[in-house]
Amino acid sequence: MISDKELLEKFEKLPEEVKDAMLSVDSADKIYDIGKRSNLMIDKIGSLAEETGRVMLGITRPDDFAASLEKRLGIPKESAEKIAEEV
Repeated sequence: MISDKELLEKFEKLPEEVKDAMLSVDSADKIYDIGKRSNLMIDKIGSLAEETGRVMLGITRPDDFAASLEKRLGIPKESAEKIAEEV
């Protein structure tokens, strides 16, 4: 488990464009839309956003994103792969 301090340190090291993308309302809206189209409940959409952030921070490797979504969201592999591709 990664601490809040470590998360903040990783965030501070990101390029400004990535920081802006992570904090933008547009990005949040896109994640929400993907979650709704995928029939995820609101708590699962929050988890999707967190997992997306973990990829952007370099905590989760992009190649592991779909598997992380499958496990964390409790969804079938095919659904997780589709969501990961959309994100």
